[in-house]
Amino acid sequence: MSDPNAEPTLTQITIAGAGTGILASLIATPTELIKIRQQANTSTGAQPSAWSVAKGLWRSHGVRGLYRGVSSTAMRDMSYGAYFATYEGMQRLLAPARLERKDAPVTENGRPVFATQPSDAEVKGAEKEMEAQRWARLMISGGVAGVAGWIFTFHLDSIKTRVQSIDYSPPIHHSPSSSLAMGNFVPGTHAMALARGYSASASSPYRTTWSTTMYMYRVEGLRSFWRGLWPTIVRAVPVNMATFGAYEAVVQMMR
Repeated sequence: MSDPNAEPTLTQITIAGAGTGILASLIATPTELIKIRQQANTSTGAQPSAWSVAKGLWRSHGVRGLYRGVSSTAMRDMSYGAYFATYEGMQRLLAPARLERKDAPVTENGRPVFATQPSDAEVKGAEKEMEAQRWARLMISGGVAGVAGWIFTFHLDSIKTRVQSIDYSPPIHHSPSSSLAMGNFVPGTHAMALARGYSASASSPYRTTWSTTMYMYRVEGLRSFWRGLWPTIVRAVPVNMATFGAYEAVVQMMR
């Protein structure tokens, strides 16, 4: 922006959010990979610790092993642009319009301003009403942003989870009798069940982001990308209301 004091456009907010998401994926990829491997590894009875999973990935594949699925994670987290743009757009859409009556309170920089000198009671009443409206607007904006964020990202998160739940490393030679050959996959089989106890071969449909996407589309259909969306959206509304509410409260306290 040429003017540092100018209000950013929604396009600028989208670009900034997408860039932030890409950078965040560098931290999110190894942590989410470890979490998914912990959840998937139940064949031994006792769930492994996060440290043991991380150590095993490092010993087996090095840094590359910890960043398996980084491309799908980055694509998913780019949607932070839409997430923050939706929040800001809702804030602007729901912002109260300026009132035109001569003696009516109007808003300027979040404070009540009067064309005529008001009484203390009028000022306090206007401030209280504006504060209530601000928090209602904030909560609605946060809830809508959470829903929009998951609608834009859920299919990418489904792909990422399958990619990260399978331990794949390119083999020296390929055995056609591999138990994970694509022909042996049953449509609808959950990726976490497939992760228990063995690694993916070169014929595994979950070896890359692209192969996972094509397998899900061709074998399981479009619905496989959105399986579990509704419970996630139901959770997203209160979670993001609380997230933005806490953020705005802390910002206000620090002023």
